[in-house]
Amino acid sequence: MEIRLLNKKKLAEFIASDEFRDMPVTPISETRALSHIQNPRSEENDVLLVLIYNENVMVGYLGIIPDRIRVKDQWEKVGWMSCIWVSDTARGQGIAKRLVQEAFK
Repeated sequence: MEIRLLNKKKLAEFIASDEFRDMPVTPISETRALSHIQNPRSEENDVLLVLIYNENVMVGYLGIIPDRIRVKDQWEKVGWMSCIWVSDTARGQGIAKRLVQEAFK
């Protein structure tokens, strides 16, 4: 299994790629990706999209929206999991668990 972590720059490159245009399952719309990239609360290296591949075929993805919340007079960085998907052919293999583990990192 290969895990790809897409930050702002990598997400912009991804949605401009032939790979993205030719995907049978789209992990994020171009409009939503651009919205995530422009999120004023995200930083350059924040992970916005986690993709997981098996033999060069995407079998799962998880979207993350960076944000900040106030806890006891302190701003804490958080990430909201906005979407998760696992291919029917990859169910029962721990894909969703791995995606969530990557999000927590």
